[in-house]
Amino acid sequence: MDDPPHRVPITPELDLHTFRPSEIGELLPEYFAECRRDGILAVRVVHGKGRGTLREGVHALLRRLPEVRDFQYPAGGGSGGLVARAGPALSALRAEIDSHLADDGRGERVRDGFAVALIGAPNAGKSSLLNRLARRDAAIVTDIPGTTRDVVEVTLRLGPHLVILADTAGLRESADRIEAEGVRRALARAESADMRIGVAADAESASVLGERLQPGDLRVLNKADLGMFHVKHLDGVTDLAVSALSGEGFGALEAGLERRVSDRLAARETPSLTRARHREGERRAVAALRRAEDALSSAADLAGEDLRAAQRALEELTGRVDVEEVLGRVFSQFCIGK
Repeated sequence: MDDPPHRVPITPELDLHTFRPSEIGELLPEYFAECRRDGILAVRVVHGKGRGTLREGVHALLRRLPEVRDFQYPAGGGSGGLVARAGPALSALRAEIDSHLADDGRGERVRDGFAVALIGAPNAGKSSLLNRLARRDAAIVTDIPGTTRDVVEVTLRLGPHLVILADTAGLRESADRIEAEGVRRALARAESADMRIGVAADAESASVLGERLQPGDLRVLNKADLGMFHVKHLDGVTDLAVSALSGEGFGALEAGLERRVSDRLAARETPSLTRARHREGERRAVAALRRAEDALSSAADLAGEDLRAAQRALEELTGRVDVEEVLGRVFSQFCIGK
């Protein structure tokens, strides 16, 4: 008749002398699983001195456990206890969170809108372009240079995505303080935008855009109804000829803009973060996990506090940390030893 099962206290020390060698194979994995659930990261396994069956059985089992990267005896041979170093679980978890953070703000852009700035010299046709794309008179249009002084925004829907399109003041030097402030705001909006559409009506206004546009941006050569003009090629920037007056070329412009927005906001394998507080929570979790990795090589007991800090950061995102699923991953490595 089999012996009745007995309860084993879960503590930072496991003395194997009270178990038969045949029980070790089942005991150690289950014991480590319970330690993980209790947040115990350092466990001293006492197997006794010598080169007997128990010692060799422990060695063989530790080699098979995915949580254990390597193991060794402390300097001087120890007192029948060995030190095992944790496997790469923390690094893998940190890398997974890093992949969420490295989404270029996709989630926020999907939720709040993809920012596009219209930039160019005065009277290049930026406001007319905005009105044509918005299909309404959102911006004032006159033949007086410098009519637009502040940023004018409209919200468009291109395919499944929201786009925040901003008309800006014409880029030029001005002694007028109000216009100069408008130019400053235009440059700031161009810098912070997810994408820029440079608007030019002739070769001279096209030259203003050279240092402002980036690879992936569009350059619109406006007033195509009056004839084309020669412009210098910009690497990574696509040129499109349109007429804000007649609507010529606007189908290609809308299609090109929608394609670029869709490419930038394309679905990823991992869910994207949609709020700044979620992103900040994951950053704090990554920092805590990195500290825990460093501590595991010298002071495993201290790593527990850093892992709990990572837990709290994740808790703020989920509202609740499931012991089996989330804590199990955070506390998925062990340092077994003295």
